[in-house]
Amino acid sequence: MSVILPAIKLVSGSTSKHVARARASSIRWIERIIATAWLPDEGVLKDGLVMIQDEFGPTDTTRVLWQKNGYSVRVSQTKTVIVVTLAPVKDSRMGGTIQTTKDAVGDLFKKVLRNHSRVEITENNETVNIAPEGGTLPVILSKSVEQGRVRKCYDGIDGRPARRGDDREDRLRFSHWWRRLGWWTDGRIVGFHTIKTQGGESSDRYEFDRDKTWFEGGPKWRGEKFSLPELEKCLLAETEIPRYRLEYQHKDHWAVGKEEGKIVEKSVVAQGWSRHRAAIGVSYCALTSPKAAIDAGTFYASNRASVFKQGSFSGQPLGDKSWIADAQTQGEGILFVRGSKVVLVSCWLAKGKRERKVLEDIARLVLAKVDKD
Repeated sequence: MSVILPAIKLVSGSTSKHVARARASSIRWIERIIATAWLPDEGVLKDGLVMIQDEFGPTDTTRVLWQKNGYSVRVSQTKTVIVVTLAPVKDSRMGGTIQTTKDAVGDLFKKVLRNHSRVEITENNETVNIAPEGGTLPVILSKSVEQGRVRKCYDGIDGRPARRGDDREDRLRFSHWWRRLGWWTDGRIVGFHTIKTQGGESSDRYEFDRDKTWFEGGPKWRGEKFSLPELEKCLLAETEIPRYRLEYQHKDHWAVGKEEGKIVEKSVVAQGWSRHRAAIGVSYCALTSPKAAIDAGTFYASNRASVFKQGSFSGQPLGDKSWIADAQTQGEGILFVRGSKVVLVSCWLAKGKRERKVLEDIARLVLAKVDKD
């Protein structure tokens, strides 16, 4: 599926030193995590990496897609997180019990993930090798698959790495990406994600503030709030979302259609909300008529990197028409149309029943405000 974005969001890798570093870092992380036999052909990473500024609210992302060994491999990154999905080109399903699914995921990881035989750190002026015999891959298979915290989701199985142990060895490993790997599968597609940390290269936890400055190297979206008269009464206020803080409210751009072969862009109001490590974006767009809104929503949902399908997370109607982002593609979201308004509520890291409920609850808060307008 092609992805259509406003030109203003696409960034050249040579725009600035910060963007160049983000591009180089993205490629290094792919080569660090993916086994050589699963990397794309020469030139794909350099020429095929797409850099998207403010894709999820103020969160800058990079994306790249290739095919290898019978799989479509999609990699998405922010400054602090990397997500990889593996979709078989030919239809293939795992089936069976949770254990057989874990076994199948583990077998795929043995092929796809790069194994590092030595990982050295310095602690108290002492150099320590924290990779066990056999390398980092056995740690992933043990801590993320066999001992990982596995739960059933409505669309498959979600696996999270085992919690950090009290022993010194596991404490040291926990600040490395290979000890923090989580995964999910719907029985066909397998995805995994981890914090981009190498024992001090970056924080060992998700940091919203770092993600929103990746392409610029410093704070952005500070200053006065942006708004549009036709959306003023629809915007959420901080008092309406307890425990969340409004980080920004700025002008963004959506691709809402095509005319004579050219992309039609529309200015939208984009809000960013944060709570602890959660970062949720709410974007509002006003069209000229209900039909124009349905057309814009359909176009937007059909041309995103995250795959949207019609419906809601709860199964209950939402607005005049609604779509949800498929859980097996990077980024969750719920998009709905009411009258001449189109609204998107999204989160880069949302995955699981609880997170989806939060997104839909916020969407219904906005819907109530749109209905009062």
